[in-house]
Amino acid sequence: MKLILSTGLMALLLCVQNAQAQKEINQSPIPPFLLGDIEQSDLTMGTYNQWFEGQYTNYTPKAEILRELKTSTEDKEFILFLGTWCGDSKREVPRMLRIFKEAGVAESRIRIIALDRRPGKYKTSPEGLEKKYHIKRIPTLIILSQGQEINRIVERPWRSLEEDLLAITQDQSYLPRYSR
Repeated sequence: MKLILSTGLMALLLCVQNAQAQKEINQSPIPPFLLGDIEQSDLTMGTYNQWFEGQYTNYTPKAEILRELKTSTEDKEFILFLGTWCGDSKREVPRMLRIFKEAGVAESRIRIIALDRRPGKYKTSPEGLEKKYHIKRIPTLIILSQGQEINRIVERPWRSLEEDLLAITQDQSYLPRYSR
């Protein structure tokens, strides 16, 4: 009986380890990168933390904007497309996630999708969601209300991330960079 339990536990641990490993693509000569649905915690691991932690910790969102974001984001969901290999993503994504944390947005309302960097698969995701949402530049933050896209922030904000996000979540006029 102990042998069966031990074997089952070992198989389960290998499955969990393999599922986590599938998020990271490591094909020389291209440096490793994350791919597909990821969690914020994936960005704090290994080499990703080298760029994530500094931007996340050192960014100070505007307090007066955060107060308003706490209510204007209550009924919103978010999809964030990024490349862990992309300079703009390395700068903006930690800041976006810091704003969400400070504004009290639950991680369960934020879907993070890491895109491919390999030739022939550039800026694609395993599920093909980049096609559905017409992703051309990253990072792209899509803001949803009742499952429908209301707007997006593409690559970088016009004013600041929190000000642009507030304008969108309060239904103010906002035209994203590189409009479709």
